[in-house]
Amino acid sequence: MRMNNISQGGKMKLKKIVILSAVLAFVAASNIQTVFASELKPEPTEIISRLVELGIPNEFHADLVVKIQNSIPLDSDIANSNPVSSTRSVKNGFEIIRESFRDGSVSIFSSQLPVDSRLRASVSNCTVNVGSGYKNYSNCSVTNATINVVFGFVADFGLVNGGYDSIFAVRNPVTRCYLGSCADTVLALVKRKESLSGPAEASLTTEFVLAGGWASRTQVLTLLVGQDKYYLDVFN
Repeated sequence: MRMNNISQGGKMKLKKIVILSAVLAFVAASNIQTVFASELKPEPTEIISRLVELGIPNEFHADLVVKIQNSIPLDSDIANSNPVSSTRSVKNGFEIIRESFRDGSVSIFSSQLPVDSRLRASVSNCTVNVGSGYKNYSNCSVTNATINVVFGFVADFGLVNGGYDSIFAVRNPVTRCYLGSCADTVLALVKRKESLSGPAEASLTTEFVLAGGWASRTQVLTLLVGQDKYYLDVFN
């Protein structure tokens, strides 16, 4: 499980157990879009095409193909696996943190950069309304991408300087699966408001099944809002 402080320009690591029963108890069943891949065992050419799409260097391709075809977990999919490098960039209104792992696999976190809502020339749907002691973020997209799964959702949330932060709403979950399929996708507003017990929390959960049914795993993307910051967390 890896946590990224997307909006504040730094990285924070946090051990966290995602309680799936809590996720299921607060289902937001709105317009879930799931894209299914082939049910056959992925061919090497199909796998390499996905690796090239993610910008993974050629020297890792052969070993990653073997891992994927034999249902061997990728380093990016192993809980508490540490990346060997991490880079931050800004592209098309998104702040992107790309984590690269020893076997060449990657995990890419993206979060829309907010634009002051008072500016009419906004090209991003993510806006921030700044007031005395608070910032309210609207229509902000958060996503995570690995070799097999790209998933994300849109959120509205608020940061209160020195007070309890909140997630107001989550919607528009999208899950795209490669070299397999996804099912049982659930978007949930788990905890609306930060408290002494922890941050406000929203989660998107999906079950990924490798093509041919060779292996499966649950993946969870979580938005955490608290301590005047917001973070993305991934569990797989």
